[in-house]
Amino acid sequence: MTLSLTARQGALLQLALVLGLPLATLIGLQGPLVTLYALGWLGLLPGWLYAQAAGWHLPPGPRHWLYMAGLSLSSGLVTGLATNSLLTWLGQPRPLDQPIVAAALCLPLLAALGYTWFRRRAALAITTTFHRPAEPGLILCAPLLPLLASLGATSLNNNGTAAFTAGFVMAASAYGVWLVSRHRRLSDGHYAWAIFWLGLGLLLMTSLRSWHVSGYDIHQEYQVFELTLGPLQWSMSHLRDPYNACLSITIWPTIVSQLAGVAPEYVYKLVFQIWFALMPVGLFVFARFYASQLLSFLAAAFVMTQVWFFQGMPTLIRQEFALLSFTILLVAIFDRQLAPTMRRALIVAMGAAMVLSHYSTTYVAIALLLVAWSIHRAATSQAFSTWTARWRPTSATLPISHLSYLRLWHIGLLVGFATLWNFGFTHTTGGVARFVDHSATNFGQVFSLDTIVGAVRQTLFPYPSHITIDTYLKATVEPFRAAHPEFRYYTAAEMAGYQPALTGFAAAPPRLGPIGEGLASLAFKGLKVTLNNVFIVVGLAVVYRRWQQGRFGTGEYPVLVAAGFVLLLLLLLLPAALKEYNLERLYFQQLITWAPVGVLGGVACLGWWRSGIWRFYTLGALYVAQLWLYSGVVFALTGGPALITLNNYGEDYDKFVTHDSEIAAARWLGDTHANVKIYSGSPGRNQLWAYGQIPGTDIITETLPAVIDRDSYVYLTRLNTAGGRALFQYGNDEYAYTGPQAFLEAHKNLLYTSGETKIYR
Repeated sequence: MTLSLTARQGALLQLALVLGLPLATLIGLQGPLVTLYALGWLGLLPGWLYAQAAGWHLPPGPRHWLYMAGLSLSSGLVTGLATNSLLTWLGQPRPLDQPIVAAALCLPLLAALGYTWFRRRAALAITTTFHRPAEPGLILCAPLLPLLASLGATSLNNNGTAAFTAGFVMAASAYGVWLVSRHRRLSDGHYAWAIFWLGLGLLLMTSLRSWHVSGYDIHQEYQVFELTLGPLQWSMSHLRDPYNACLSITIWPTIVSQLAGVAPEYVYKLVFQIWFALMPVGLFVFARFYASQLLSFLAAAFVMTQVWFFQGMPTLIRQEFALLSFTILLVAIFDRQLAPTMRRALIVAMGAAMVLSHYSTTYVAIALLLVAWSIHRAATSQAFSTWTARWRPTSATLPISHLSYLRLWHIGLLVGFATLWNFGFTHTTGGVARFVDHSATNFGQVFSLDTIVGAVRQTLFPYPSHITIDTYLKATVEPFRAAHPEFRYYTAAEMAGYQPALTGFAAAPPRLGPIGEGLASLAFKGLKVTLNNVFIVVGLAVVYRRWQQGRFGTGEYPVLVAAGFVLLLLLLLLPAALKEYNLERLYFQQLITWAPVGVLGGVACLGWWRSGIWRFYTLGALYVAQLWLYSGVVFALTGGPALITLNNYGEDYDKFVTHDSEIAAARWLGDTHANVKIYSGSPGRNQLWAYGQIPGTDIITETLPAVIDRDSYVYLTRLNTAGGRALFQYGNDEYAYTGPQAFLEAHKNLLYTSGETKIYR
């Protein structure tokens, strides 16, 4: 069936699409269909109309949708910022109110449509042919995966069975194996479609756990969202913090909530996961520039089965948008079929989106591209060619100077955007200053034994060290009391009998006995090191060999991969660097370029299979095993960590899930604390941020009796009361110890209780 519209009919259709959402908001029309329409309107329509007005022919296939989504996101962030800034300057108290943002987003689209009508009218004609899907099973089954994942999370939230989530993990694994088996009959579009729904299901498996936002950073992200949503105005004066400078968690969710009619918490938990599910699609597209279809799919699978993808990223909303922007930026830079003007526009748009979304992702991207460009320029110089001729065989060549895509102005643009936004507009560069200061002050420790041992430990086995409670008490109590001489502390006699002791968290029962539990733990550690370390290092050697053979269209991709190792080495060896940036976040950002390398390394290590396809099957099975371990399915059978994806108990559940009673208590304390200091652990601090709107300067993340002030509040969460535990941080690790509830009951007054949450003073 073919749909054919004239230019006039196409213009009317697009006009109706543009005006439909503002009219729906004007008359107060609501419902699921309006929400879906609003999400499509925000996520795709601007990119379509702007590309059409500019005369760009978007490449067919997955890149078409990827570029439309990227342009739409960037234009939404920039338009929202411009509207907020201009109307605030003109004295409008609520510049992000629903009718205002609807009009602000609509007017540029009408202008783009009008420009196309007068200058490129023929482009408005639409001719589309609908074909019967080549793989109807693939098309129809994929959207069922997120539904099954959502059902599993909802069941657990209602204290029901975990069977639905386990079923989703098994169904997703079987679906992935089926995709590998059908690789000769599937197109890039089929794979992109499958990757999107697989990724979305994995994200929702975690993000929909709990009826409220759950995780770590997401609570402070939700705090700055509420600071913007409440007055319907964004301002750095609301909170002078880098989080507030991330428009992806302030202005953008406010716009989405206003126009799509989605509850604020579910903008983060549901809607934004739909956007981030495009990231592995972008990775697949990027990998296809240099690798086969099957290898590119496995690269996306490698990333999607990482715990940092489906459990970490849904709690880091600002980084989700920044990584999506970074991925599309890389695709645009290395897309050989893009017209130069469109490439430049996409680089500008995605660079702006990344800078406005997250600061540290931007800094890492700048460093990565700068190192890659520098290596590439040096390696293409005549001096390098002359020097390498001494040891390079006569027949060997380094085709590094083939087509050059990465330009210095790309990096300069990012530096300019970051300088203008973070240094000039928001003044949020404290982290960069601390990073430089710590590294310069302690530069002599770069190659010390402690630094090297710490680097190896962080790379291979980033698990907590074994320390005693006395070690922590000695390192904490006296320095804290010296820093706060104004507090009134309890005496040694009053603290007698309340000595804290280290404790642990509930674990899944060892259904297969201690041997099964031990084997599962060993398999988990071995698989992690093999997939995330060994295969990638081997893959680097494979990439170098292929580079020598001239199998890459540009030498910049191998250089980009090597540049990631340079950054990782610097982060590990620079003293105190890990205090300013998380190693695992850097690693996950590097996976956008390293994932195909990891697959190549895995295929090389599996060379004992004579059949090439069985190497891919085996590698896919390893990724399935990684998913089963990281999701907790294996540990539910063998015993081990009780992960949040399958359990309503365990470390992650106790630390990260927020309950109604905690929200009520946090709001009560936010209304009554009157700038008095509040003692609480890190979970309580997160809840006080998100729901009490209490500034971090009023919260002391500690509950040891020896440091508690007699006149301050103490906020106990469900972890402290029902769980009987509290948390402390030593180095980069977090530990649990017996909670202070008995001490507080003996020495403080209970002011408030809401179920399992208590407030003392």
